[in-house]
Amino acid sequence: MVRIRMFLFAVLLASLCSHWAYAVDTEVTELALFEPSVADFGRRAQTFNGIGFNDAWLWVNLIDGAGNRYFCLRAHGVESSGFYSMIKHGNGLWGSPTTIKGMFPFFDYDSLYTSVTDYEQNQGGTGHTVWNYDQNPLYTPFAISLSPEQIRWTEGDLVDLTFTSLGPGLKWRVPGEPDDCGYTSIHHSVQGTFQGKSVTGYGGYDRAYLEQGVGWIQSKQYRYLEKGWLVWSGLNENGGHEYGWTVMGPDNWGVAGFVRQGGASVVTDQVTREIEVEWNENVVMPTKLTVHFAGRTFEFTPIGQLGFPIADYPLKWVFGSTKEIGGPDLVEGFSMLEIYKTDMLIPPHCTDGDGDGYYAGGEDCGEADCNDSDPTIHPNAREWRMDGIDSNCNGIDSCGTIPLDGQQTKGSIMASLTLYLIPVGLIYALRRRMKRTVSTS
Repeated sequence: MVRIRMFLFAVLLASLCSHWAYAVDTEVTELALFEPSVADFGRRAQTFNGIGFNDAWLWVNLIDGAGNRYFCLRAHGVESSGFYSMIKHGNGLWGSPTTIKGMFPFFDYDSLYTSVTDYEQNQGGTGHTVWNYDQNPLYTPFAISLSPEQIRWTEGDLVDLTFTSLGPGLKWRVPGEPDDCGYTSIHHSVQGTFQGKSVTGYGGYDRAYLEQGVGWIQSKQYRYLEKGWLVWSGLNENGGHEYGWTVMGPDNWGVAGFVRQGGASVVTDQVTREIEVEWNENVVMPTKLTVHFAGRTFEFTPIGQLGFPIADYPLKWVFGSTKEIGGPDLVEGFSMLEIYKTDMLIPPHCTDGDGDGYYAGGEDCGEADCNDSDPTIHPNAREWRMDGIDSNCNGIDSCGTIPLDGQQTKGSIMASLTLYLIPVGLIYALRRRMKRTVSTS
């Protein structure tokens, strides 16, 4: 009878575990280069059967006549737009970018925030347009006109850019648990004006397709699969454009595509990569990314930061150059890497057990956390005097030497207590003496 009860309990526990801990299906289907139609740019697009359009991102890297570089992003959904950034690139890998306009969860809202949009097909059926309702004078009017050949983005007197498609885009789908998701991405050359200055550059337009009731942040693509994203495009020395994508996830999951005008085009879900990093205190940045797919090797070399001017934000956006090893040189071009720190840049043996942002595990883990079980102890912590604890991991307490591992010993505790008790005892004795003097007088 006891065995039967134990068996039934095990079955119940297994069913509960299966209910709360589901598997993540990662098999890629419908991976291909594709030529989008007008319908693929609509809010009711049937690009993938059974899942619908949810979110889109229009992004571009620009350069003006003075050599200043900028990154601009505008996101939109079926009826809203509330995520955008317009940033001047930082100087060097450790130089902070400058925010020109931006709306992020941790930034202030400004006049470019627009929560309500309309999204309709143009008259004549040549494309679709996303624009904001002009219902508040604080909202800057913006519009995005979408078609297979060209996209035009206007944003008040700040942005007027025309995107011209470079060729076929990339599409892929990952069905199964916990949700079905599809994605498309198209590369463009870009020209127009930004802040009243003539600019040129390269950019793209990405769209996510999800199940009904699933948002982008809840989707499998965002939560589990897309941990690194490398895109590049430019003009090579032979006079043709070339461009590519590499999406990277856990356990070498990935999809990749590459197009060279007048040459070969490839797509694959077999991708490997190697990442080199550099630490500055507890902040880590990528210094080189090498990706391999379809018998080709591409090397990305970062130049500077282009997004999130917060030194150690978990998501890194960096710009640089990407070149195929053994392929033609690029005479112009832009490359961008979006990568998550904890998933892709921190070596697996580096641990942050206390969640204070500092790691233990070796020299390639940044400034060492000398006590990874206490979040109040790390290299940038405030040092409290005479407590017998090395709070800032410099090997000593403010008064007296203690062990390098930051742990207390009986000797250090007694030394600290002595240092505290001596002045307390003196004050107590002095007060007693003053009371005695008053009473006798």
